Amino acid sequence: MPEEFSLSFAYDLWRLVPIAAALAAYAFFAYRRTIPPTGAGFRRLLATLRFLALLLVLLALFEPTLALVSTRVEEGKAALVVDRSRSMTFDDGTDRAATALAAAKATLDSEAGDKILLFGFGGSVERLDSPDSIAFDDPATNFAALFAALDTAEENVVALAIIGDGRMTEGANPVYAAERAGVPVFAVPVGDTAEPKDVALASLAANDAIYANTETAVVATVANEGYAGAETTVRLYEENRLIDERRVRLEEAGFQTVALRYAPEEAGRKKLVVAVAPLEGEATTRNNRRAVFVDVLDAKLAVAIVAGAPTPDVTFLKQALAQDTNLVVRASTPVGGGKFAGERATPEFLDEADVLFLVGFPHKNTDRATLDAVVEAVVEGAKPFLSVYADGVDPTKLRRLDPVSPVAVERARGGWTKATPSVPSGAERSALLNVGANAATAWESLPPVFVPGLGTVAKPESEALLYANVSGAETRTPILAARSVGARRSIALLAGDSWRWKLQTAADENDLYDRFVLNAVRWLNARQEKKRVEIETAKSIYAEGETVVFTAQAYDQSFQPIADAKFSLTVRRGDETFRVPLDPLGGGLYRGAFTPVESGDYSYRGVANVDGRRLGADAGRFVVGETDIEFRRPSADAALFRLLAERTEGATFAPEEIDRLTARLDEILERADKEIVERNEYELWSNAWSMAAIVLLFALEWFLRKREGML
Repeated sequence: MPEEFSLSFAYDLWRLVPIAAALAAYAFFAYRRTIPPTGAGFRRLLATLRFLALLLVLLALFEPTLALVSTRVEEGKAALVVDRSRSMTFDDGTDRAATALAAAKATLDSEAGDKILLFGFGGSVERLDSPDSIAFDDPATNFAALFAALDTAEENVVALAIIGDGRMTEGANPVYAAERAGVPVFAVPVGDTAEPKDVALASLAANDAIYANTETAVVATVANEGYAGAETTVRLYEENRLIDERRVRLEEAGFQTVALRYAPEEAGRKKLVVAVAPLEGEATTRNNRRAVFVDVLDAKLAVAIVAGAPTPDVTFLKQALAQDTNLVVRASTPVGGGKFAGERATPEFLDEADVLFLVGFPHKNTDRATLDAVVEAVVEGAKPFLSVYADGVDPTKLRRLDPVSPVAVERARGGWTKATPSVPSGAERSALLNVGANAATAWESLPPVFVPGLGTVAKPESEALLYANVSGAETRTPILAARSVGARRSIALLAGDSWRWKLQTAADENDLYDRFVLNAVRWLNARQEKKRVEIETAKSIYAEGETVVFTAQAYDQSFQPIADAKFSLTVRRGDETFRVPLDPLGGGLYRGAFTPVESGDYSYRGVANVDGRRLGADAGRFVVGETDIEFRRPSADAALFRLLAERTEGATFAPEEIDRLTARLDEILERADKEIVERNEYELWSNAWSMAAIVLLFALEWFLRKREGML
């Protein structure tokens, strides 16, 4: 119940009284006589209804606000948190789990027990009714999550008691979060803090992306405690196939790195596992192996040259591309009579290429089948390409490439204009023009080339990197333009006989032409692949019992998010199949969760549909139980508990000192209750009930008038 209340107005009340009196006089004057005549009592009722309605309207104009003040006492509580992670089951002779349960029960059974809230924590925090419900199977220990939960607790938590082994396996450093929480931390460490005799794989490092048939190193860090001088074997596996192994003698320092050779034979996403052979007497072998996923890329990048006719440009481009031994170059050049130098530009030929070079294409003699195949590859298939304009280019056929070209042809004037390159301000920083120091000067010092008279302009979404300088005057006609939109990349080089840049600078040992060509290949191939349907897991390696969270995104053809897609996600492990629903979060985002029952390799594939039409699909892999982070360092960590207690003015207690802990908690809780004053304000002038009362009064007056047949 409110203990105080007050009513305030936006304007002085002395103005309200005369206006209210005038409204009362008006209401009763209006019902002085009625047609037809009615009784005096009925007239007074109608006048009163009208006056009350008008008075409420007047009060609303004065903006009345009602303030209610109440006081309540909030009881102080202590939070008792028990570590329920799997490391509590480690057998070090101290029986951590049983010790923790006994300590928790003793704390709850104390005099302060009715003011103690019980929680279990590991990777997350959960309110518990009884210590008997703790299973000690959480796959992680996150102290930061513990203090984040404390921040959002609805109760008046004034002290925190933690029972556990103190070993943190994920999350941020909890010390600063503990200080911000502003409550004392009392810790009861359980478990043996001495490092047990053990060999562990402390870390594993590998490149995220590796080229096929190219040797690289997978580096493992092996830790040992009590095994200095012993020998063991470190093995590298790819998809359960032994790749390399090293026999190592464990060092006195306790840590050493072992480099294992890895030369993948084929492209794809590969699971690598490094395992250390167990030694006799190890405390645990659950930390002897680790897994990592790597993406193996094709070692060779395929470049296909499609020419409209034999020209020196084709020859010089081939020579420039030959500078990079990681490129596989194929060419298709018509030589007349339906014959080709190299191969015919079939859809299969184009599909096998990573990057296309279109030289003098489409030519006026280009056949329909070749043009259709190229248009299909670059317009529909989003194949990245460099288009080199040369003599014989057909402007009409060229328009079929317009949707993906960096330039637009406004008018075809015909002929060619001699021009030198001019670098617009800032363009020299482009990856395409990066040919070393003083790039702008190097480009502007090149000999002249011929610019086609097609009336071309750079599209708004494109970047003009070189303009044509004609007779010393810079024009807005692009010589070089680049376009990157979504997953599509394209370059236009509007320079007939650009091979002269190579020929006339060769004497100066200037490799600008070759570097530009190779820059173009790298830029085109480095496009950001944006799929219309993307499904991924938060990580690739999960511990046993850990929940796998899937996130998905769906986009339309313009890569705008789709909020109403229907996903069908299937997770497989061997012959087992699991269906995982993905729920929309809004903005084209979707989320689902799956908790694997068994360890092993899992794959997933999801399909998205919109209005019954297939939008796209995505797939991936993850592993469960390959590594158990809770056993990487099985010893207890009392040092972390001591640090938390010191920084928060708390204390640490041994499990047999629970009486001292409960005494401290009782002392804090006795003076922890706090008085909370709550003030609630209600704007009566905009309140829905006030508006309803006004409408009701006017409606009742009108109803009574109509029933009496009054005018």
